[in-house]
Amino acid sequence: VHQLFGGELDLYEIEYRIKDASGKWQWYYNRGSVVRKDEKGLPMVIGGITMDISGQFKRLLSAVEEKEKLEFIVHHSNEAIVVIELLEGKAGVVLDANRAAMNLFKQGPEAFGKPLPDYILKDEVVGRDGLLMKEVFEKGIGVAERRIKIDDGEELWLEFTLHSFTLTGENLMIAIITDLTSGRRTEAALRESEKLYQTLFEAAEDSIALFTKDRRIKLLNSSMYEVLGYTREEYMELPLMEQVHPEDREQVAAMERRLHMEGSNAMDYRVRHKAGHYLHMSSRNVISPGEQDEEDLILTIIRDVSGIKKAMKDLEAAKVQ
Repeated sequence: VHQLFGGELDLYEIEYRIKDASGKWQWYYNRGSVVRKDEKGLPMVIGGITMDISGQFKRLLSAVEEKEKLEFIVHHSNEAIVVIELLEGKAGVVLDANRAAMNLFKQGPEAFGKPLPDYILKDEVVGRDGLLMKEVFEKGIGVAERRIKIDDGEELWLEFTLHSFTLTGENLMIAIITDLTSGRRTEAALRESEKLYQTLFEAAEDSIALFTKDRRIKLLNSSMYEVLGYTREEYMELPLMEQVHPEDREQVAAMERRLHMEGSNAMDYRVRHKAGHYLHMSSRNVISPGEQDEEDLILTIIRDVSGIKKAMKDLEAAKVQ
């Protein structure tokens, strides 16, 4: 004000607060200029405008608060988070990243202000021109899982969740990256283990099956039906107890009841082949308790001992002779 009235300024701008009738402080903007001066060069008339800019200040403060909240979330999250500036509708430079992201990608603060690394930018899914990026610009959000090989050659399984938004006038994208590598490696190991198990299961000469407690078939190997001359489809339709020799059914039923009381048993009995003759079988049964709400199952391993029985019978006959 002193500079203006002293003739030092011809134009002025000022922001200030005035208390309104309710006692709240409101922001105002005033701009003006010297319209007429006297012979000494001092202002005689000053004209200008005054505007209530309280709403603009509130929006600005709100935006600043949102930015501070975003920065707090980014830097206090255990998930890897990267904030990226969008330029011309494409991923531009890295504006910010938390410690989890820097550790994941083995980068430091020197990566800020630079474009994303090529192994991201050139990827056909999560890259600059990738399918995920197009989805983000169309819908504002996109999620994709991708296997990425970073600069040091390490291969990572990552889930990318991308959001595009505007904050304090900037077009930004936030990338939340979840490292799935450990889980994927475990899954791969399990698949290898399952493959080995399946190979052993099918290669076993013994017949192996998993049954429910009421003897509904859950799993079986090919030996279970092939030894009796059936196809898998035919065996699945068989009433199992009716295949047992009539003279052995009472013993099998008694051993089944004992199995449910004791948890395991072993028994020998005869089973009818598709061709009509009977085979001697030696069976071992164990109850396998189910996990949490899962039902208990019965593991049954059966061996065809018809050859052994015949050899013993022939030996007895030879001894008698």
